[in-house]
Parts: sequence; C-alpha cells; structure tokens
Amino acid sequence: WERGFSFWGAVAYTLASLFAEPMSRPHVLRRPPFPRVPFWGGLIAFVCLALFFQFVPLDLSVAQYFYQQPLPWPGDHWAWTLAFYHYGEAPAALLGLLGGLAFAASFRGPRYRSWRGPGLYLFVLFVLGLGLLINGLSKGLAGRPRPIETLGFGGLWDYQGPLKWGIPGRGFSFLSGHSASVWYFFGLCWLRPKGQRAWAFAAVLALGVAMAFVRVSQGAHWLSDTVLGGCVVFSLSAAATTNEARLSSRGKPSSPFSPTICALTISKIANWSYPALRLGWTLSSKLGNKLRRKY
Repeated sequence: WERGFSFWGAVAYTLASLFAEPMSRPHVLRRPPFPRVPFWGGLIAFVCLALFFQFVPLDLSVAQYFYQQPLPWPGDHWAWTLAFYHYGEAPAALLGLLGGLAFAASFRGPRYRSWRGPGLYLFVLFVLGLGLLINGLSKGLAGRPRPIETLGFGGLWDYQGPLKWGIPGRGFSFLSGHSASVWYFFGLCWLRPKGQRAWAFAAVLALGVAMAFVRVSQGAHWLSDTVLGGCVVFSLSAAATTNEARLSSRGKPSSPFSPTICALTISKIANWSYPALRLGWTLSSKLGNKLRRKY
C-alpha cells in the first residue's frame, strides 16, 4: 500500500499505514454485539446539541465574531484555511476509493478475503454517510441558508435554526460536507485495535475542530452544521461496524443491498433521470446476486 500510493507523499503514507493494518486481521469468528453505547450516544448528543443551538444564539454569536473582523470572514484570506478548504475532502475520497478497491480485490482468492469486510465498510460509509446522508439528503432538503446568505451577514435570507425546516434548495448549509469528510475517519478508528482507538479518535477530533473553524471563519457554515455532522457520522460509523464484522466472518455479500444503495446515491447526487435510476437499480441488483451465487 505504501509503495503503490507514493505520489501523495506523506498524506498517502499515513493513510496507507493506517489502512493496511486492519485489512490484515484474521476473519472474525462471530458477530459482535451491536454497539449500542456509541450509536445511541451519538444520536442523543445530536438531539441535545440541536436543541441547544436552536434556543441559544451561539451560531449567530460565532458568525458575528468572524463577520466583524477588519476583513469579514477572515478564513477566506488565510493560506492554511484555504488549503483546508481546497484539499480537505481529498483524504476521505481517497480512503473511500481504497475501500472500494479492497472490496473488489477481495474476490481474487482466499488470500485477500480478509479485505472484504473493512473495504466494503469504508466504501459504503463514504457513499452513504457523506454522499447520500450529508451531501444529498440533509443539504438538499433542510434548506438552511449559509451565514454569507443570511441577513446581517451580507445575505438576503432570514436566519434559520438547525431544527427549523426550510425551503429545499434555498441554502445548503446543513450539514457541513467538509467537516463530514474529516468525521468520516471515525470509521477508520473503529477498525483499529481497541488499545489504539483512543489516540485515533483524538486525532480525528482535533482535525475536525480545525475544519470546523475553517468553515465557520469563511462564513460557509454555522457552528452547529459542523458539530451535528460529527454526531451523525459517529453514530453511523459505529453501527456499520457490525455489518463489517459479519461480512468478514461470512466472506461473501449477503444481498445486493449495498451496490443498490450505491447506485441510488450516485443517481441522487448526479440528478439522473428515472430511466437511468431504474437501470442503475437493475444492474446493481444483478451484480449483487451474481457475487452472492459465486462466492
């Protein structure tokens, strides 16, 4: 892995070293219990924080602080924040791609079968979590204007709290896609051995705070957009580990559910027509059935 992606330098080296170790684990012999504590903990944190941001004007206070600087929205003028903005989503996309490639390579033979569960887990978490849930459904349906689009901050629309349903398409602030690209690495943390998860979660949390600062200082998102996205991805990544372990132990896909969902997600993001959506559903279902019969 380290030799194959040397062109990305230090970033690829780090990703490869983290990614390769979980792939080399032996098969899981039994399905672990559902992670109720992290799953429900993330959802409860989401509800509590959403209520807090809805009734306490912290979003407005933080946005006002950055808007009243000598240069409004200073995050648009700092080199490091611009670097985070332009390149911050690339590591998550690379890791999701590696997961898809690892899942495909796992069908080459028994030697690579241990890649199947972690590979599909990382790929589907990227497609469903970042693609469908964050950038597809929440952004497209919430209709929450960004700070720069809001009255009092240079925009034309009224402020909308995180729990207020807006007009779909009028604003794409809820939730933050860039922050979710960092929170996505919670999934990699769950694949680490238990003794190494603490420092991994701490590293992801530090990077997530940095990305949240970047997006808020640029006027692109409210603080709640970045924090609540972390709660969603944390719960989703924890819940998906059960399916990852089951797939690793069985060594084969149990249904065409995953490729079908991937096709639906791509169709949603690309705004494909109904015939294309139906074709994607059909092809992905046939692919899933073929893999199930063969392996």
